Amino acid sequence: MFGPLTDPFHPKGWYRDSRKYRKVKASKAFIWPKDGRNGTTWGRMKDVLTNKGPDIHVVFAARKGEWVANRPMRAQWSGHTDLVPSPPNQLSSKKYAPWTASGMLGGRQPGLSYDFRTRTFGPKHRSMWTDALWQSDPDRSTKWNNFPQAIRNIDGFWWQKNPYLAEYPDHLINSEFDLEEWSWQYSGGH
Repeated sequence: MFGPLTDPFHPKGWYRDSRKYRKVKASKAFIWPKDGRNGTTWGRMKDVLTNKGPDIHVVFAARKGEWVANRPMRAQWSGHTDLVPSPPNQLSSKKYAPWTASGMLGGRQPGLSYDFRTRTFGPKHRSMWTDALWQSDPDRSTKWNNFPQAIRNIDGFWWQKNPYLAEYPDHLINSEFDLEEWSWQYSGGH
């Protein structure tokens, strides 16, 4: 008889294509996702000191190099899995990394999501950006870009700044101007 479950049973061990790997020493790697802001080494170190930006994750794999396939998707590490069509099964950090449950050595409280506007984790709210695409700076005239190229709101809709729409397909516009001049246009669904 079948019944509802929160998580289906998975046999222990490393499996790939229904074949079990034997005598596997797990390979571990630290994954530090990027949110598009402060891409330099010093900028990311500043994020660590100010408690901003994405968290660092530990990823396990059966062989070296396979951890790339096991890294969390952007929707997973940011806590916005409700906006993607079907997120893959996630590993339970409380089960596989129990030290994260206390919060002392990492981990977050359940229910917190990443806000790409404030670059911090917190409860979901109407003005939260659930994703942001930042303009690249080809001439390095600024240390970082103050405004994103496009954002996704809490409902999963993308909004894009006017100069980036089809009238300027191959031209990057400098986006350092007052926020009053910045008008958003709806650019599509989920």
